[in-house]
Amino acid sequence: MKLIKKGKIKNYDIVFQGGELGWRGIGRVDLDTIKVAEIVKVNSNDYDTYLLLKNEREAITEQYILFLDEYLPLHPDT
Repeated sequence: MKLIKKGKIKNYDIVFQGGELGWRGIGRVDLDTIKVAEIVKVNSNDYDTYLLLKNEREAITEQYILFLDEYLPLHPDT
């Protein structure tokens, strides 16, 4: 980020963003750094899979609990 501000490296032209806060996944980049970039909103692989399977029959018919060990909200994939 310091090198971008000093003009040593080029700023982002295009940012592929997954979710409202997807830009945070770029790394140590603040919002001002990417404000000038073209934002292309994309789905996650999980959401695309959901769209493909949402009309399929249920694999499990009895009641169950699903625990997602995602380290939310601090998981690096969030």
